[in-house]
Amino acid sequence: MRRSEEQLPPVTRCDEPAFGKLENRLAAQRLAEEVQADLIVVEVVCLQDVVAQRLRERFGDESEAGFQECLQAKETFEALMEGHLRIDNSGTLQDLEVRLGTYF
Repeated sequence: MRRSEEQLPPVTRCDEPAFGKLENRLAAQRLAEEVQADLIVVEVVCLQDVVAQRLRERFGDESEAGFQECLQAKETFEALMEGHLRIDNSGTLQDLEVRLGTYF
């Protein structure tokens, strides 16, 4: 978190697995309050069959994770804070951009 505080840009995105821990999200919330920044937690959900299809179609990226690894990672995420946004990513990229555009 200290590194984030030193390099906090006006808009910050965090989509790493460490953010799945409640204690890390609470630390981010405290940090945002300290530096007087807004913290918006966005939960991105997707139908499991869509996730499986996208993973099968993926080619040449850094991750070797497949569908089973994705399901296991999902199980490690702790409950989200109240007041977070929930966005469905089951559609097209354009659908997602429209949904996100209503908030940001």
